Amino acid sequence: MKIRDRMSAVILFLFLSSCAIESSQLQALRELLSESEIDLSAHVWELEFAGHNALVSAVVSEGKTFFVNDRSDFLEFDGWIITQARGLGRFQRPWTIFDEGNERYLRSAGQVKAVHVCEPWINKQDGKFTRFLQSCTDGQGYTNTILVDSLGRITSIKQVIDDSRNFLSLRLR
Repeated sequence: MKIRDRMSAVILFLFLSSCAIESSQLQALRELLSESEIDLSAHVWELEFAGHNALVSAVVSEGKTFFVNDRSDFLEFDGWIITQARGLGRFQRPWTIFDEGNERYLRSAGQVKAVHVCEPWINKQDGKFTRFLQSCTDGQGYTNTILVDSLGRITSIKQVIDDSRNFLSLRLR
C-alpha cells in the first residue's frame, strides 16, 4: 500500500473516531502527505501488546517516530520512550506517557492512572549491539529496553506504557 493511501486511512480514522491529536502530529502527517511517494517496506515493525499482534510502519518527522497501521494502531516515540499510544486492541482513548524528573506519568482520559519511578537510561555493549536499559518501579520493578545495532539503528523497543504493566514490544522486521 502506498504511503499516501496509508496516511489517508490513518487520518480518516482519527477524524471519524473523534480522536484528539496534537497539532505537531497533524502537521507531521500533513507533511508526509505532501511529499512524494515513499516505500515503507524497509520500515515495517512487529508490534506485540497484551495479546495484540500487528505490523506497523515507522514514519519519522520532526524528531519523533510514529508507528501506524490501517488497523488504527498509533504510537508516538520520542527516541527514548513511547509518549502516546492508541488502538492496540484495547485503547479507545489515547494513553499519554511523560516524564517529570524521575517520575513517569501514565495518563488516559485526562487522568493520571499510574506514576512509576524510573532511573536514568544506562547502556551495555552486547557484541554488535548496544542495549539501553531503564529500571522502573511501581511497587514492583521492571526494565524497559531499547536495542541499537552497530549502524546506530533502533531495532527493538520494549516498554511498559499503561497501568496494566504489560510490555509493549516493537521489533524491526
